[in-house]
Order: sequence, then structure tokens, then C-alpha cells
Amino acid sequence: MIMNDGLYFGIKLPHILLIARGEMRLTDAFAASELLVKYIQALECDVSLFIDLEHCKYMDSTFIGFVISLSRLCDKAHLKSVVIVRPSEKALNALKILYALPHLNISQEPAPEIPVFALNKKADTLKDRKNIVLMFEAHKILSELSEENKREFSELIEELERALAKIDLPEE
Repeated sequence: MIMNDGLYFGIKLPHILLIARGEMRLTDAFAASELLVKYIQALECDVSLFIDLEHCKYMDSTFIGFVISLSRLCDKAHLKSVVIVRPSEKALNALKILYALPHLNISQEPAPEIPVFALNKKADTLKDRKNIVLMFEAHKILSELSEENKREFSELIEELERALAKIDLPEE
């Protein structure tokens, strides 16, 4: 099956599959978060989450931080595993640059065959508070991985904290 670039999702218990094709950016993280986070938190069975990066050409820092947060969320929810499947060289390099590799389970085995559907991205996602929180948390997680990341993302984290504080202020 030939797929266009984008983010694809499928479930066939005991497996969940995300397929990232092309460039993965913050809007892809927002779309995946909308669908996955509550579902993972509600699971009461052993499942494995596979993230197929074989055809991923690029990942921005928000998407990488989101992947790390999914791994941590699955640990908290006592899910079986999160497996990064067949990452492309570009995906591996992006994960390496942001010191994420030691925190992920990488496999060269193929992902399970599961029917998937494309996740739709919304153009105005930065207007939603929950997405600003996701971006903040993704970069906070990345900042915990290394001193280099901490320096790299400190200004962005401060700006996101200011934006969140303004959103949380009660109206006069």
C-alpha cells in the first residue's frame, strides 16, 4: 500500500501503530496527542506502541519531545513497550542530536501489519491551550535529556511559560 506523507494511526490489539512519513512537525504531534494520550491512559491491557519512522525525513523538536513523552506515558500506564521501528538515517540523526536515542527502544524489525488511517492536522492548532502545553512539555522533556538541550530550549520554554501564564489569567 502506497501512502502519502503524513502521520497514520491504527489499532489491532495488542498493538498500536503510528507511521510517520515525510516531515513530522508540531502539528503532527498535536494531531497524535489528540487521539493517543487519553486512549493510552484508559488502557487496561498489555499493548505495544510501535512508531514506524522508516520513511520519516525530518522531525522537529516538538515531535521528538512528544515521542519521548509517549514513551514516558506508556511507562506510567504500565504498557508493554514503545518501539521505534526502522528509523531512517535522518530520523536517527534527529533523535541523536537531541540526545533522545538512549531513552527509546529502537528495532530494525518490521512493525506489525495493521490497517491505518491518516490523522488530520488542523491549521490553527497554536490557538488551543492544550497544544501550547504539549509544546511546553515536549521541550521541557528534551531539556531534561542533556545540558545542551537545556541551553538550546531555555528561551523557548520561558516564552511558552509566559504564554501559558497569560492564558491562565482570569479576565477582568
